[in-house]
Amino acid sequence: MTSLDDEWSWGQVRGSGHSGRGGRGQAEAAAVRRARREREGAAHMERSRAAVAAMLDFHRPAEERLERESARAAESWGLPAGESDRG
Repeated sequence: MTSLDDEWSWGQVRGSGHSGRGGRGQAEAAAVRRARREREGAAHMERSRAAVAAMLDFHRPAEERLERESARAAESWGLPAGESDRG
């Protein structure tokens, strides 16, 4: 016959695993949470960088911004730099 302490301890052992998988499910769930946090953190950092870049760009002189945007447009059209402003 088992004592009350033995039954309690066995109950703790049985209930400690995650769906009977011996605790492996908890480790997998922790790994999934960690990976999600890392992805969300990376996405947050990218959004922050873009926001800071936009804010800094907004505070640049208008001429400098226009030159950079013209160079980007020329590049996207396949023109050499400085050719986008020709008529």
